[in-house]
Amino acid sequence: MASFSEHILEIGFNAGHSCLLFLLANPDSTIVLFDLCEHRYTKPCFNYLNQEFPGRLTLIPGDSTESIPLYANHYPHKTFDMVHIDGGRTMEIANSDFFNILPLASRMIIWDDTDFPHLNK
Repeated sequence: MASFSEHILEIGFNAGHSCLLFLLANPDSTIVLFDLCEHRYTKPCFNYLNQEFPGRLTLIPGDSTESIPLYANHYPHKTFDMVHIDGGRTMEIANSDFFNILPLASRMIIWDDTDFPHLNK
C-alpha cells in the first residue's frame, strides 16, 4: 500500500527498516517519523536514509503520546494517506498512538505487532 501513498506517518522508526521499504515503494512519498530515539543507532540510521532520500524524511524525536498531539495541533490540516503504528508495545501506548493519529489518517492505518494478544484486541 505504500506504493499508493504519498504522505506517510510512521510511529517507531527504530533502525528504519519499514521506512526504507516505504521510500522504495513510492519515489514521490514523504514520511514523518515519530520515535523515542533511545537507541544509539536510531539517529545515524535516520541520517543515512535522509542523505540517500533527501527532502523526504522528517524525524520528530520524543514520546509519541506527547509529540503527536503537539504535531496535530501545529499542523491541524495535515493528513496522511498511510499511517504505520509500530511504537510502544503496551496497550496504553498503542491505544494512545491510535487515537492521537486518527484525525491525521485520511485513508489507511497499519498496526504492527498484532501477534501480541493484548495488541490484537
